[in-house]
Amino acid sequence: MKKSIRILAAVVAVILFFNGLANNVNVFAASVSSDTKNIEKVLKYYKKGQYKKAQKYNKKLSKIVKEKCVKKMPAKIKKAYRKIVKSYNTDNSLGKKYISGYYLTDIDNDSVAELIVRAGSSEAEARFYVYDWKKGKIKKIGSVEALHSEVYAYIGHKGFIIYGGLQQSEWIKTVTIKNGKLKVKKVGERDNANPYFSLRCGLADHALYTGGYRIDYSDLL
Repeated sequence: MKKSIRILAAVVAVILFFNGLANNVNVFAASVSSDTKNIEKVLKYYKKGQYKKAQKYNKKLSKIVKEKCVKKMPAKIKKAYRKIVKSYNTDNSLGKKYISGYYLTDIDNDSVAELIVRAGSSEAEARFYVYDWKKGKIKKIGSVEALHSEVYAYIGHKGFIIYGGLQQSEWIKTVTIKNGKLKVKKVGERDNANPYFSLRCGLADHALYTGGYRIDYSDLL
C-alpha cells in the first residue's frame, strides 16, 4: 500500500513538472506574440506622427527582452563572441575607439543570436558593429551610426531597432540585412520631444558604469 502511494506521488510530481514546463513555454510564446503585434503598431503610428497612439502600444511591450536564442547560446558561439568583445579597447581616455556596450539579438530569424558592439573614439563617432555566426565562423556584416542611440529588439521580425535622442530630438530606425549588407530605414523623428518616447523592448547593453566603462560578460560565459 505504502509503495503504491509512493509510486502515485512520483507520477503526480512528474506530471506537475511537465505541466509547469508547458505553462512556461505557453507564457513565453504569448509574450512574444503580443510583443510582435504591439511593436508593429508602435512603429506604424510613430511613422504617422500619431505619438499618443504609438505610446499606447509601447506601454504594452515588454520593458526588457532576453531572447530564447541568447539563453540557449552554444558554448562555442559564446566563446567566439566573447573574443570579439574583448578585442575592443575599454579605456575611453585614450582618444581611441573603445567599447561602450554590446547586444545580443536574432537579426535574421535563424534562432542564432547576432552580436552588436557599440564602439567609437567619442559619442559623435560611435557606431554599432554587427557580427554574425555562420557555418562555424564569425562574420562581420558591417556597421551603422550609433550617435546617442541604443539597440532594441524587433520581436518577430528580421532586424533590430535603433532608438535615440539628443536635446529634445528623437528618432527611430530599423536595421535589416539585405544581400549580406546592413540596410537602415528611418521610421520617424521629431523635435521638441517632451517627454521622450522612451521605447520599450530594450536589450541589455552589458555596460557597467563604475567610473569608466566595464563590460558584463555574463551572457557570454
